[in-house]
Amino acid sequence: MAINDPTKHERAITYKQWGAHLRTVAIVLILEGILFGAWAMTRPEPPHWILLEEHQSLKVTFQEEIEEEKKKTREAKQQTQTQIRLKEARYANLQRKHEDLSKELALAIRTDRLPRQVQASTGPQTLKNIETVCQEHARVNPTNVAALLAVLAEIQQHGTINTALDAKQSSRQSLYKQVQVLLQAIGSYSGAITGAQTNTLMAVKAFQTKNQLKVDGIIGLKTYMRMARLFAHERLDSAGQDNQQASSDDPLPGKHLTGSTSDKSKG
Repeated sequence: MAINDPTKHERAITYKQWGAHLRTVAIVLILEGILFGAWAMTRPEPPHWILLEEHQSLKVTFQEEIEEEKKKTREAKQQTQTQIRLKEARYANLQRKHEDLSKELALAIRTDRLPRQVQASTGPQTLKNIETVCQEHARVNPTNVAALLAVLAEIQQHGTINTALDAKQSSRQSLYKQVQVLLQAIGSYSGAITGAQTNTLMAVKAFQTKNQLKVDGIIGLKTYMRMARLFAHERLDSAGQDNQQASSDDPLPGKHLTGSTSDKSKG
């Protein structure tokens, strides 16, 4: 029995040591639990949470920038449209002015090439003078005067009368009738007054050939002035020397009928 006493004593010591170790381990575990709880309460947010917030913030900022750019684009578009409308309005205004000037130019008669008896400062007054001179002649037929003025009005508006064009349109056929009446009045046409294009063209070319003009069938200012001089020849003879000067075919400076030179070699 005495031999076993030390063994029991050693066991008691061992138990005590293990108990101390277990208490130490328990204390360490408790401390670790406390430290882990404290760390869990104070630890920073996970990285993916931070990235999510940054993404939302960047998304909002980006959206605001897009809206701002859209607003600037709309404003720039409105300004561009306003400028386009202003330019279109200015262009339309210039177009109207151009048309008005063209009309005024079309009414401008080259009066310096007309006989002195009919010259005037304005186109309407010149037309009136021509009509007056023609009416003063006792043998002048009113129909012939109307033809003379109708041909002049057409030249005023378009510059020339090209009798090579067909007479399918009623307006062109009516014009050719006036040309035939005028040529008949000055003894250069003896056919029927029908407004036929072929007869008119042949009569105009024959007149140009007889009067040493360019034979092209186009009644320009030169051809018309020769017709007008022949038409009023007897009435203008009384004007003497002035009429001889007015009868000259040499071009003189002055206002143009439609902005072109004296026919530019046309008829």
